[in-house]
Amino acid sequence: MNIVTRFLKRKFRKHGVIQPEDEAEELIVAATASAFDMFTDKTFRRLIDFSKKDELEQNRIFNELTVTAIALLTMCLEDDLPRMPTERREFWRQVYEKLEPQFHGWLARLEIPKPFLDLWKEVLKMRLDEFKENEDETRDVWVEELRQSKNEALNQATVRIGTITVSAMMHLCRRDDSCENRLRDYFKMRVVGLNNKIVKSISW
Repeated sequence: MNIVTRFLKRKFRKHGVIQPEDEAEELIVAATASAFDMFTDKTFRRLIDFSKKDELEQNRIFNELTVTAIALLTMCLEDDLPRMPTERREFWRQVYEKLEPQFHGWLARLEIPKPFLDLWKEVLKMRLDEFKENEDETRDVWVEELRQSKNEALNQATVRIGTITVSAMMHLCRRDDSCENRLRDYFKMRVVGLNNKIVKSISW
């Protein structure tokens, strides 16, 4: 997002032109597009031995990538909300609350059958709960490095990225160590990229 776009969005937000649900949907679409981009990426498919998997497993991998992207988006907003200036916080709090319903609405518009919508809702909740719980373990691993930094936003991003990288890979690779070892560096790079993109998207 360039400076002009950020300035205009800030103005539109203040005058009620941009509604929280619209911004939430825009963020959801961007996150899911990022998941699809990784899913179709040749390097990712090579590292995860995609061609050797059956259709059911390939679909499961796409679902995990999508849920991971939405979870990262949710956690970015959750982490940043307390630090936001007062004039921005209420708008972004409403965006945060609209993320899950907008995700379900987006799936419904894709004509996903209701039983599968309920499954998506359940899996997203499970992954969010799991990632948030695992953040404590990540903090323990990085405790010395985190103590040396006075930048709380950077510390939170480090914990968030580390947690999601490790936790999501376990599901993508089904706890296969050789798969995780091949995928780790590349997957972390993609998580960092999406994290930075999200942070910029919610900075106005």
